[in-house]
Amino acid sequence: MARRTKRSERTAGEATAPAAVAEAKASQVAGGGAMRGLLDPLLRPPRLVAAIFSAIVLLTAFVVLYGPAITLPVSLVDDMVVMQNSDKLWTNLATKPIAEALREDFSVRARSANPGVSFKNMFWQRLSGGKPAVLHGIRLAGFALLIAILSGAAFMFARTGAWGKGLAACATGLLLMGAEVTGWHNFQCLRANWYRLHAADATLAVLAAVHWLVLWLALRARGGMRRGLLFAASGALLLVMTTVKPSAIAFLGPPWVLAALLWLGGNRGWRGTALMALAGAAVVGGYLFSLKRFMAASPVMHDYGADYAPTLAAFQNGWEFHRVSWWDALGPLSLVLPVSFLLRNVTDLAEGGRFRHVLRRETPILFFAAAWACATAVYLPWPHLLPRYMLTPLLGLSVAAGIELASLLARNREWIAIPAIATGAACMLAPTMNWFWWGVVAATAVSIWQPLRGMGFGFLSGAALVGVVYFLTALPLTHRSLQDSCVANERTQGQVLAKVTEWVHSGKNVGFVGGVGDERIGSLAGLAARDNPTSGILKPTLSPEEARDCVAVLIHEEMSPRELLSKFGGMPLKEYVEAPRTTIRPLNFWEWRQRYWTTGQRSLGIEAALRNRWAVFEPQ
Repeated sequence: MARRTKRSERTAGEATAPAAVAEAKASQVAGGGAMRGLLDPLLRPPRLVAAIFSAIVLLTAFVVLYGPAITLPVSLVDDMVVMQNSDKLWTNLATKPIAEALREDFSVRARSANPGVSFKNMFWQRLSGGKPAVLHGIRLAGFALLIAILSGAAFMFARTGAWGKGLAACATGLLLMGAEVTGWHNFQCLRANWYRLHAADATLAVLAAVHWLVLWLALRARGGMRRGLLFAASGALLLVMTTVKPSAIAFLGPPWVLAALLWLGGNRGWRGTALMALAGAAVVGGYLFSLKRFMAASPVMHDYGADYAPTLAAFQNGWEFHRVSWWDALGPLSLVLPVSFLLRNVTDLAEGGRFRHVLRRETPILFFAAAWACATAVYLPWPHLLPRYMLTPLLGLSVAAGIELASLLARNREWIAIPAIATGAACMLAPTMNWFWWGVVAATAVSIWQPLRGMGFGFLSGAALVGVVYFLTALPLTHRSLQDSCVANERTQGQVLAKVTEWVHSGKNVGFVGGVGDERIGSLAGLAARDNPTSGILKPTLSPEEARDCVAVLIHEEMSPRELLSKFGGMPLKEYVEAPRTTIRPLNFWEWRQRYWTTGQRSLGIEAALRNRWAVFEPQ
């Protein structure tokens, strides 16, 4: 009996032991839960914290880099023509059928047929009252929307932790805002798209981002009706984009690629994406075909699109321009990130990963890479190659690069990666690229051994960090260069415009030496007389005698022929209106590295002269 009692007591004790332990743990949680709840966002940040941090970084960079655009006056390039077209289209729409009004618009512009951008310009012109600050604010609001969409896409698609997602978003946004082709920091540079009021590529870029957003929402939608409406809206945006600029046909390609990737990866939604791509291509093709016939009845002096020449030589020249430009703009990142993508996927497949799973994981990067490739290919036959036309390819490239950079850096979780990171940075900074390629081979080979796995990614991470440091170091230089060569020049021309407008409205004539046929001089004359066409005029002068009835004579060191300047040398100088005379032109990474090893010059930029001074003379 006693033995049975002891056994029952022991059994009861064993049964209550787990309950006691659980109770003790519960009391500990209750005692320290409040403190851990306060520290948990810092120790293990949720996605919301990382998203807020990324938003603060991007907003700060946006204000610093693009805030000066708000203060720009009306530009002497494009703005006058656009204002005239907007006024004419507004008047014609009130008195003529829409088709006839658009024909008149084509005739006036005599360049290409973009009815969408014509309506957009007219609408914003009327809404803002022509105030440059309001127009620039609207344009920058569109840019902010674009950054939010694409940075948000990088945040969502990056397969990393919270801070990795934040890194992907920041990298994407900074590439969108800061990428630049060195040596082109002027009115035609990549970032000038957002300082210029009427560059159509900026409008196209915003619409493309919205089109992608609607497409992603369609893929995530539940319910056939909602999904179908979103797919239809995404396809309709393709048509709207084509009315802004015919090069929007580049955006017909990525949905086809996405449909194929979804199908191969075993994801749902590929049928709807393929149907949207097919319908979009048919509608856009019919629109472009009918538009060409519609334009035929309009007496267009010169069709700007006629310069588009899809020949083998044009493709070769276009590819060389873009290859060198991206090489200059991205530095080491243009090399490291594609190698990282290949190494990562080859390694995963070699370790037994299923192709379908790998493809499903890489679908976002492949989609954005396709967007870059299609947007680049459509510009290859274009003979007027300028960095500002690289804006639409930058959209896909920035997101793909941001996701891949975050994925690469997130793989360095072991101490063994530290020497590999240092080696990768050293090889990227070495005198020749042979060091880098041999390092890639060696680090990849060493990674086959299990204890040293990850050496290849550590090596590439070191090289990528060199690219990030270069980009962030060059960014202030590119910003200063843009301010000196574009922003300061625009403000200077605004001061000249204000002086000329005051004189012309007072009934006085203003002379200009040379520049006959230059768009800037035509805009200066048109804007000065816009509100008072019966007052004084701005007229070309070829000799001091022709300038005697003028209150002042303008000479611009770039536009005025040198052979005429000597004739006016005896006139007294009233004043100079000038922007900075020099600026710092940043070197691309490859130039800087070569100069560093050959001459020991550590500066990342060199001084460059600017020619943007106006001289105001008083006739005798």
